[in-house]
Amino acid sequence: MITPTPVIFDCDPGIDDSIALLGAFVAPELDILAITPVCGNQPLDRTVRNALQICELGGRADIPVHAGCHRPLCREPIHGQFHGTTGLGSTVLPDPRKTVEPTTAVEALIAHLGRAAREERSKITMCCLGPLTNLALALRICPEIAGGIDRIVMMGGAFREPGNRTLTSEFNMLADPHAAQIVFAA
Repeated sequence: MITPTPVIFDCDPGIDDSIALLGAFVAPELDILAITPVCGNQPLDRTVRNALQICELGGRADIPVHAGCHRPLCREPIHGQFHGTTGLGSTVLPDPRKTVEPTTAVEALIAHLGRAAREERSKITMCCLGPLTNLALALRICPEIAGGIDRIVMMGGAFREPGNRTLTSEFNMLADPHAAQIVFAA
């Protein structure tokens, strides 16, 4: 029997993140604790709606969705260029019945990661598929939650390839470079 890895998906659901979420929903190796959408590919209201719609499409209305930061820490928001006006291309999904949780993404991250840092339980893998704003803010508010993170698996940056937004910048890092610096320093 495999003990599932506890994960939190911190993302800005466009087409790419939605495919990742749908794959994760059926992976018995993962215990998805929460989805924490952030402003990125689209404004926050759209990424939250996309997360809710993808949860319903994937039959996972049981996963809590917590709305995250509505803008980057220090710069004006920029949005994706390749995901259409809704973030999901030309895909049309029904209105979600599932609703967003009353607690914010930052509050949820502090609660989950803080509990994992204090208890003798599995640390949490952070799957960061969007700008790192939510996690950066949580780490600034409560630095000790870093002890609850097993690892960060992220979509961000490029080493030997040009960026996808500018010649040298990958979108998630460009969207909130200050948040990335905080997370990397933690």
